[in-house]
Amino acid sequence: MKEEVGFIGKIFGRKAGKVEKKAIKIGKENSPLYASELTKGKGTWAYLITREPKEKYVGKDVAIAVQTNRPIVRSVREYLEKTGVSTHLILITTHENPKNVKELDDYDEKEWGAVIQDFMDVITKIQTEVGNVEFHFFFAAPASLTMAFGVIFGNFWNAHIYNWVKGENTYNKVLKLPLRL
Repeated sequence: MKEEVGFIGKIFGRKAGKVEKKAIKIGKENSPLYASELTKGKGTWAYLITREPKEKYVGKDVAIAVQTNRPIVRSVREYLEKTGVSTHLILITTHENPKNVKELDDYDEKEWGAVIQDFMDVITKIQTEVGNVEFHFFFAAPASLTMAFGVIFGNFWNAHIYNWVKGENTYNKVLKLPLRL
C-alpha cells in the first residue's frame, strides 16, 4: 500500500515513502503535538503541526499560526478541535525549535522584512498550488508585524482572523475576509 502525504506536504516537496526529518514532539505527554518542518526561510521556519506524526487532513482549509512573542500552537490546535474546524495547521515561527519563540529585534528592519517575505512565500505557495483556500490566521506577534501581513495579504483572499481573548483563554473570530463593505 502506497503511503500518502496531504496536499500541504505535496506543496512543500514531500514525497510518499521519503524519510523526512523526524517530527518534533511538542507539549504534554497525554496530548502531544508533532511539528514537521516544511521550509526554512530567511527569518522563519514553517512547520506542519499534527496530533500524530503521519496525520493528514482532507479539507482545503489552512490555519496559519504566527508566533514571535509567545508559543501559541497548542492553544490554536485546541481551539480548532473544540470548534470543529478541520484544517491543516502551519506554524510560522522565528525560532528553529517550534516549542520556543525568538522576539524580533526592534531595530533590525531587515529581520522584520525577512519574516514578512517568508510569510508571503508560504501563503503564495499554498494559494498558487491549491487555488481557493480558506485561511485561518492566529497571531502572537507585534501589532506592527500583523499590520504588515494584512497590508500584503490584502482583502482579496478568503481568510478568517482570530483574536486571543486573554480572560477567557480562547480565541474569537473577529473578521472574515474579503470584507463586504
